[in-house]
Amino acid sequence: MKRLIFLAAIVFALQPFSQLKADLVIEFSDGSSTGNSFTASVGSVVTIDIFVTETGANTELSTDGLVGFGLEASYGATSGVSALVTSNAVDSGFPFVTDDTFDNSNLKLAASTFGTPPQGTSIALGQFSVSVSDIGVTEFSFGDYSTFSDFVTANSATDLDPVIFAGGRTFDFSISAVPEPTTALMFGSATIALLLPRRRKRKA
Repeated sequence: MKRLIFLAAIVFALQPFSQLKADLVIEFSDGSSTGNSFTASVGSVVTIDIFVTETGANTELSTDGLVGFGLEASYGATSGVSALVTSNAVDSGFPFVTDDTFDNSNLKLAASTFGTPPQGTSIALGQFSVSVSDIGVTEFSFGDYSTFSDFVTANSATDLDPVIFAGGRTFDFSISAVPEPTTALMFGSATIALLLPRRRKRKA
């Protein structure tokens, strides 16, 4: 037993430093909650805000600020009908927009600033809106925009891409479209009616 504990301690100690240190992550919010899984009613349009956030002991964003960034995402339905991106915009903190294009399977956000750089433990990068026309689950996968330095700090000009996208990491989230409340209520009422025992008509 002692030998197993000792071996486990060695394995932990030999893990790459990058897995043990703090991190920078891409986060998503629908305005009411932050996470990687959201629900929307069929027929609605949902706006998703995108942030880059420090975790643990990372301080690059709060001490140096961010002079530029780049994100690229692919998306599609994993079941049912796919939601579609209807708009895409870079946050006003980055006035020099490199790319804000989108279509029915991809979207891109890349920009920079030469003025006062945004600073903080969490920095807004932009937002996009999706229209959910029918029931389905749509998954988005956000990764590095290019092979060049996209996420760069202002003061020390540190390239943050290797930290954010370490090992080719992507940041995924999904939007699940569900029936609008009135439709769900009607469907539920009809189902209950079918389950109720039917009364036989009495013969006259």
